[in-house]
Amino acid sequence: MAGVGSNIRTFRKKRNMTQDELAQRLFVSRQTVSNYETGKSNPDIDMLVRIAGELEADVNELIFGPAQKPGRKKELHRLAVQSTFFLMLLLAASWLRPVIDQWTTDTFDIGPLALYLTLTPPLLSLAVGWIAVQAACVLTGARRIRTGWARAAFLAAALVTAAYFLSLLPLCVVRGYGTVRMLLLHFEKGSLPRLFSDPVYAAVARISSPAYVLVTFRRYETCALFAAAGGALWYGRRAGAEVTAPPRSAPENAEAPDSVPPSSTPR
Repeated sequence: MAGVGSNIRTFRKKRNMTQDELAQRLFVSRQTVSNYETGKSNPDIDMLVRIAGELEADVNELIFGPAQKPGRKKELHRLAVQSTFFLMLLLAASWLRPVIDQWTTDTFDIGPLALYLTLTPPLLSLAVGWIAVQAACVLTGARRIRTGWARAAFLAAALVTAAYFLSLLPLCVVRGYGTVRMLLLHFEKGSLPRLFSDPVYAAVARISSPAYVLVTFRRYETCALFAAAGGALWYGRRAGAEVTAPPRSAPENAEAPDSVPPSSTPR
């Protein structure tokens, strides 16, 4: 575990702390800290947690090394690509709405309109939140917090998003199949059998009605919720990526311990 010692030394120096100062905070001798840093002895888990607290570091960083942060140029490039993709989606959604309205007027088929109203606003809001938080962190150079809060926010956002779209899955299947049937009949390209009876349509309506009510009658609140979820997904994903970064190789030559005054006697 020589790499752990090297990482302890790196974070200690980053905090402008000597081995004696760290030893006093940990209630151990300076020689013990020196042994940790040179790899002569290894701290146990409890000691690692205490060292991480004193050095204001993450335990994973002490074990694997500081997380590798991608270059600013690379982050800006990724932000530009994702922003361009979002603008393309926004333009496609704007173009698609009048086409769907015209289809509904001509065929009295509300399937495409129902899918559009229930899927498009949440998806676009997720993208807005994702890109907004990413842009804020990249452009300001904000340090992402690698704590349980970020993970909890990520899990909550993932659960809310999954629950919403899973509740719409039956609606997508039933309405999508019905729209394909209508398209074939409209363009006289054949026909498909009717697979779903009226009770099936009623059951699907009951399953998907909460999501439909949310996005129809609480549109702004729903969009704000999914925008927050998108930001939490990006934030939590990046925090998790930093914590699970691949370990860095430890330097071959460990630094010699700080000089010890002749009168000091290690415990």
